[in-house]
Amino acid sequence: MLRQIFVGSAGLRAGWSVLSFIALLALFGCAAVWVSPDLKNTPGIVSPAFALVRESVLLAVILLATAVMARIEGRSVWSYGLRGPATHVLYGSAWGFFFLSLLIALMTALHVLVFDKRLLYGGQALESGVVWALTFFVVAISEETLFRGYVLATLARGIGFWPAAIILAVGFGAAHLRNHSEDFLGVAVVALGGVLFSLFLRLSTSLWWGIGFHGAWDWGQSFFYGTNDSGYAIQGHLLQSHPVGDVRLSGGNVGPEGSALVLVVFCLALMVMPVVIKKSIRQSQSLPAIEPA
Repeated sequence: MLRQIFVGSAGLRAGWSVLSFIALLALFGCAAVWVSPDLKNTPGIVSPAFALVRESVLLAVILLATAVMARIEGRSVWSYGLRGPATHVLYGSAWGFFFLSLLIALMTALHVLVFDKRLLYGGQALESGVVWALTFFVVAISEETLFRGYVLATLARGIGFWPAAIILAVGFGAAHLRNHSEDFLGVAVVALGGVLFSLFLRLSTSLWWGIGFHGAWDWGQSFFYGTNDSGYAIQGHLLQSHPVGDVRLSGGNVGPEGSALVLVVFCLALMVMPVVIKKSIRQSQSLPAIEPA
């Protein structure tokens, strides 16, 4: 009788698996903070060194917890959305930067975002751009594997994919409440982004589309266009810009994600991306996968 509470026909029941994963995250996360207490404090202006170290540690914690649960369940750590052709990352990155640029263009046309000047040139611009690209790629892997990796795959086993995806999208948005200057609209936009990335996963069976889109979107905001990202600014961005006018359109201190215009862009992405992903999958089925042999 007691065994039936914890174990079903597919092994450890989904709820207990998710709770075990969360417990492992807390354990490994506390250990990381104990080793380096500064990791839990995010400055108002983020340096590339701090961001890369903190996000790499977070990614290590998530992958370690995933690996432990995969071992318990007798599965590969790659089986939770980390399989797929390498081109998925590139395609996702291109479309993420495209839709972010579309949002920036709308904000500029409506005069709610103004560009002041270019800050970096030559080798300095290239070096900073590469470092921040690597950093935001790590950020994207961390957040996608956390909210749409093991937990989504396991929760979907218990309640179905879309109920699980919506619950985790809300959690994804709520997690951004800790960000500096984040507001309700910004959180709602992040949650909608979670639904969008879940759709990518559902269509492609891979997290790599969402990782590419997510990373390029953040890189475009923070480094290329020099706007705030969920209330945070970074050191070493290419362009300098500032919001003006109605905060509902400009996003204010939150950045473009706090603008109502992002809802228009995300809705467009929800219509366009399924067609794009289905077409790209047909073209890339014969290409080598990311998973090692």
